[in-house]
Amino acid sequence: MKQRRTRKALYCGLCALLAFCVASGCGSLRTARIRKDVTLNTHRQADFQIKPPAVIAVVPPIRKDELAGISSTISEAAQDMMSLQLWNAGYRIIDKIFIKEVLSRKRIAFENFSVEQAVRLGEAVDSDFVMLVSLNDFEEDVRSIDFLPFHVVNTVDTSVLVGLNCRLVDVAARRVVWSGVATTQDKNLQLSLRRISRHLIASLQNGAARPRDRAIPGIGMHF
Repeated sequence: MKQRRTRKALYCGLCALLAFCVASGCGSLRTARIRKDVTLNTHRQADFQIKPPAVIAVVPPIRKDELAGISSTISEAAQDMMSLQLWNAGYRIIDKIFIKEVLSRKRIAFENFSVEQAVRLGEAVDSDFVMLVSLNDFEEDVRSIDFLPFHVVNTVDTSVLVGLNCRLVDVAARRVVWSGVATTQDKNLQLSLRRISRHLIASLQNGAARPRDRAIPGIGMHF
């Protein structure tokens, strides 16, 4: 009788735990395994100044065979995030679809990121500056660990390392006036790119303070 009660109590406990996991959504817990500070290296011309609402065209590496359509590459994700953060800072941004149309019509391929190509594009879209954006490092790591019988709880530890290289070309002066290289690691690509772009833009705006990162969520939090 005592053994039966113990078995019943254990069964009820397991059922209650399973119901709690399902109800609370912890069937899959997603946590950030590693997070690093932003490493930033920049250079700017001594006489260079930029202020909103300057017009900027942000361009990733584009091959000739990509000009026919809009691709959703990691480089374009970097372009979109940098454009968004520049727009939030008060700058006017040229739409990326319009940029691709002009590149296709003018037969300009941004494979080598030359200043001459940037100036041709800037004059074609009537922008003050052209920002050339490329990824120099990308590494994604996902690790999954199961706990308890029947895989009741599953944790997914994520980590994305991103390195971004940017150059700003002054269209009128026909020269590179600012360049920056930044790397960081966070739980996903979007957060890594957002942190990098904010730090790069702070460096672009001479005298602007580097942004503070938010606190790291506790282990086991839902994302």
